[in-house]
Amino acid sequence: MTAMNSNDNLAQDPEQQARRRRILFAALQPFMKRDALYQALWEWEEQHAQQPAASLHRFIATLCSAPPLTARRNEVNRNLVMVMQPGDAALGPDPMHEMLAHRRRISGTPQSGGDKPVAERSPANVVLETIVAGFNGRLVRHGPKVYPSYTSYVLENLSMLRLPLNAEVAVASFIQNTDDRLVGSYAPEAMQALLHMMYVGACEYYGPVKTDEMLAAAVSDAELLPEALLFPPRMLL
Repeated sequence: MTAMNSNDNLAQDPEQQARRRRILFAALQPFMKRDALYQALWEWEEQHAQQPAASLHRFIATLCSAPPLTARRNEVNRNLVMVMQPGDAALGPDPMHEMLAHRRRISGTPQSGGDKPVAERSPANVVLETIVAGFNGRLVRHGPKVYPSYTSYVLENLSMLRLPLNAEVAVASFIQNTDDRLVGSYAPEAMQALLHMMYVGACEYYGPVKTDEMLAAAVSDAELLPEALLFPPRMLL
């Protein structure tokens, strides 16, 4: 029982999950075309990543039971053993950024706001920025008469977030200009604090029922992002 619990804890640990993605990528890259490789990595991430460590070997065995890897099963297994050597010398960086970029390309998902490419920002950043922008856009459209009062509330309390000066200026510009794009890159904690402040202000001026509806709609938009698999938007509700 103790050993099983240890494996389960490893499966949930983000560093271990990243290492197992790195192992899979390094083990399979020489034998698979790019699209098939990323498809396999997403299959692992969505269906097997939370399972105990032994599932890594079972997943590789399953992939090798079908073309194009069937004829190269022994080579794949040898490469797997090599890349799993202590020290991780044979492993590259976590392929998650490339996985997300690939999924965006094949799904046609547009890039969200911010001055960095999506692949360079964390999943939490992308999800939170999408929610903040979507929520603010709905506040503009559904309450243009009260939006100035709501804006004043956010601006008066913005200093409480203790953002760097350039970030505070960017957020203030975003709120005042009713732009649907929040320029910059922010820590997830700062984005969550900003979203909470926006929610409190919206409840004051739009009412809690309408505010909840608009926030839920913004969260639903974010659920369409590939990053939502790694940072589920619903946990914010």
